[in-house]
Amino acid sequence: MIVQDIIRSINAEIIVRGGTTRIEKIFAGDRISDLIHYADESTLIITHLNHISLVQLFQIFEVPAICLITETEPIQELIENAEVKKAHLFVSPLEMYETCGVIYKMFERGNAQQ
Repeated sequence: MIVQDIIRSINAEIIVRGGTTRIEKIFAGDRISDLIHYADESTLIITHLNHISLVQLFQIFEVPAICLITETEPIQELIENAEVKKAHLFVSPLEMYETCGVIYKMFERGNAQQ
């Protein structure tokens, strides 16, 4: 799944636009230890966290995209690091459950077509 399709499907506000990126996995959560455990170069992270610790996901794990939930205003360090890494940073207007549900349905439809 291309990250731009995900952004469009949840009507997200784009904070930083990265390149064309293929997302193979999604992980949603609010514990930084879980996010770090599941983070890699093909994972979209969905979280309420808006914290300096998220910068490590861009710096260390090459995460291509982070989606913040419910119109959260990202901290400046997160924005700057997304720009440096050319990663996507966007904000969903939906709650976690709804955001994940829309994306899950997209993946389900995509897998049924393959």
